[in-house]
Amino acid sequence: MKRNFAITCITALLVLFSVGCSQKADEKTMPTDQEIVEALSDCLEDTVYQDPAAYPSLNDFLQANLGLTEQDVSDAVLYMGAPNQNTTFFLILTKTEDGDTQQILEKLENKMKAQVETAEMGYMSGYTEYDIIEKENKIFAIMNQDAEKFTQMQTYCNEL
Repeated sequence: MKRNFAITCITALLVLFSVGCSQKADEKTMPTDQEIVEALSDCLEDTVYQDPAAYPSLNDFLQANLGLTEQDVSDAVLYMGAPNQNTTFFLILTKTEDGDTQQILEKLENKMKAQVETAEMGYMSGYTEYDIIEKENKIFAIMNQDAEKFTQMQTYCNEL
């Protein structure tokens, strides 16, 4: 009887231990911004990196490009095809802890609509579908001049 009880306890512990380990193995961590850019590098051909360091401050960069401030955004990575007259646009925003998600999404929606309107006026060419995707403390705004690359970017960001 004691032996059966001991075997049952050991089996239960092994099962619990293996379930705990498998849950940790399933947890994904968000890649760094640089890793994300590297993973999507083939989709960012014919774009220009918009360097926040070219501005007096991150706040100036955010205001000039997105109408946002450091109150809501702690970091931004932006690639645009507009200087090369194409619709490709890739943005990674890192929200601050107290960032106003609704405001950020409204500003990004306005920015992406402006991209579409600019293309419709003939100043840029390419595919004009876009998506805004939230993952943890990151918000992505994506558009690509090529429909297949847009889908590739969209799938990658949604799977993070």
